[in-house]
Order: sequence, then C-alpha cells, then structure tokens
Amino acid sequence: MADTQLIRQNGNRLYVTSLDLSNRFEQPHKDVLRDIESLDCSERFRRRNFALTQYHKYSPTDGQVAMPMYEITRDGFAILCMCFTGAAAARWRERYIEAYSRAERALFLNYIASQTAAP
Repeated sequence: MADTQLIRQNGNRLYVTSLDLSNRFEQPHKDVLRDIESLDCSERFRRRNFALTQYHKYSPTDGQVAMPMYEITRDGFAILCMCFTGAAAARWRERYIEAYSRAERALFLNYIASQTAAP
C-alpha cells in the first residue's frame, strides 16, 4: 500500500482499518482488536471513531470465514496509536498522520471545486 493509499475513503468519510494497522505496525490483528476494545474512552467516542465491521478470510477447513475488523477515524487512530511503541511505530504514526492530512485537504478542495462549479 503506497503512502497515498494508507487512508481509505467512503464518500466524505476517511478511515483506516484495524487490519491495515495490524499489518503496518507488525502487530497480530487479535492484539489490535484487544487494544481497541480495552481503550479507556467514552462509549460516545468509541461509537463515533471505531466502527465494527468484518472482512473475509479463507480457511482451508471452512472456506470463507467472516472475521471482525474496525474502521477507525483519524481521532480514533490518534488515541489507538499511542499503544504502539518503538522507532518503527513512530515512523508509521507520522506517515498515517500526513496521509490523513493530505486526504482531508483533497476532500476539502473537491468540496470547494464542486461549490464554485455549481450554477
């Protein structure tokens, strides 16, 4: 995944997935899920910034199996990434923050362009 693809977009919503973070920060996904679920934040913050969803993983015995995954906003990422330590983790935090900033700027510029192009 190139730096420009670190952040996913669905309409105006920007997010990363717990699976992406697991891969980038070289942490077992089950540990990332555990870290999210054990964050000491309000339920309101959790609902707004960590959307539980799923992905499908192939199992030789069961075929396609639905597995839990979170979609994480910028604010959720900011809280969660504090759990990841070390020099490599610091570099990835910086890259994600920069990628979020670029994606937000692009969304804003697209919005401005759509408003000025409208009759």
